[in-house]
Amino acid sequence: MKTKKTTKRLFSAISINRVTAERFRIFSKKVTGSHSDTLDQMMDFFEVVNISPRNRLMMH
Repeated sequence: MKTKKTTKRLFSAISINRVTAERFRIFSKKVTGSHSDTLDQMMDFFEVVNISPRNRLMMH
């Protein structure tokens, strides 16, 4: 019987605005439920489509 290898993830803290943090928690629950996975997917998206949140297209 094969066992699934699990790797221990190391975590780091970052400081962000309280309102932004709450907004991200709500968003993260909708996307993956894991803050790390949500951030990874967001960064992957921006890298794959080669855009930045600072692009003129993304500005309101």
